Amino acid sequence: MPHSLVREHLLTALLESPEDGILSVSLDGTIDTWSRGAERIYGYTAQEITGQPLSRLVPLHEWLGLKSIFLRRGREGRKVFREF
Repeated sequence: MPHSLVREHLLTALLESPEDGILSVSLDGTIDTWSRGAERIYGYTAQEITGQPLSRLVPLHEWLGLKSIFLRRGREGRKVFREF
């Protein structure tokens, strides 16, 4: 099985886990993937939250620290974080 298919199957299995809240976020701060466990924990379906800014989930007092991580990655030649 090609490596890309193995990664896709693994990602699918992780996202279908009913217990673990798993999500992925692009370097611009957009939620890309959302697991069934995350649906249970946060109350948003994957359809509702995918494409939304991560800032919808992070408490304001933690947001600046997290935002700085994305900004630093942007300075390293990756996508620049967008403001929300």
